[in-house]
Amino acid sequence: TMISKQSDSIHTKNLFLILEKMFSNNKKITLVHNGIISNCEDLKQKYLSTFEFKSNTDTEVIANLIQYLQEENTSKTFEEILSLATNILDGTWACIIHNKDEPNKLFFMKNENIWY
Repeated sequence: TMISKQSDSIHTKNLFLILEKMFSNNKKITLVHNGIISNCEDLKQKYLSTFEFKSNTDTEVIANLIQYLQEENTSKTFEEILSLATNILDGTWACIIHNKDEPNKLFFMKNENIWY
């Protein structure tokens, strides 16, 4: 697997994925994402109506959803927050997440099989 820093893309044999990189509003969550969040607009209305969005991407919705869940569930671990997010997000997607509060770790979450 080759990661290209300039284009934020990963090339694996015959499969080329375009990953979108985004930050949460508080800049603590950074993530790259591939796939489609099918309930994106519903999530923005239900959980993120007070958040400022700099784009129309579902990647930014994921980052801000994780921030929201952390703020609403302060006693939960980051892994538990990601589990909550996984249960809320619909669609076919995968993410790699970095949390500034745990700087030496990368987290992965996915829903369904994205290797179409």
